Amino acid sequence: MKLEKKQHIMNTAAMLFVNNGFQSTPTSKIAKESGVSVGTLFNAFQSKDDIINSTYVYIKSKIKNYVSDNFRVSDYAEDNMKQVWKLIITYNLENPVEFSYIEQYSHSPFVKKLTKDELKAFLGGFDNILKVCERDISKHEKYQDFTKEVMSNLFKATTNYIMNNNVDREDFLNYSFKLFYNKIF
Repeated sequence: MKLEKKQHIMNTAAMLFVNNGFQSTPTSKIAKESGVSVGTLFNAFQSKDDIINSTYVYIKSKIKNYVSDNFRVSDYAEDNMKQVWKLIITYNLENPVEFSYIEQYSHSPFVKKLTKDELKAFLGGFDNILKVCERDISKHEKYQDFTKEVMSNLFKATTNYIMNNNVDREDFLNYSFKLFYNKIF
């Protein structure tokens, strides 16, 4: 199966899962909405769980590529962190179905089913950006893992706030970043 068709199926599946939930979205509906037969669907994916997990990795890879393509390393920790902040939140805002899918997935039992190899495949190529940010965090922060968890949750909170309120995007991105950065560092 061509990569474009598989990506189309995952994009369709993401939309259906966001709208109907994982349990209430049958594979027959995914196939129908994707314009493929159920047999074709199962030639591309082993199971519904495989569709769910593959869609997660696919979306995370798109985020990784967007950030990697647009990130420019700076000598200043604050600039590096601000770039990552703005890039991830901007991607989320421009791709609300994908953002909602990641949110839904992260609170589901499926998150525990991803293998370490699948996660490493996602992180490949993103390592340099993560290393720069981790280096910057480690200079200032005693509880680095907690800082990364707080940052991840603030990405989500900032995205949700901008989506649900009539605020100036750039102004609020700057405000929320300063709030995060000044409290953590």
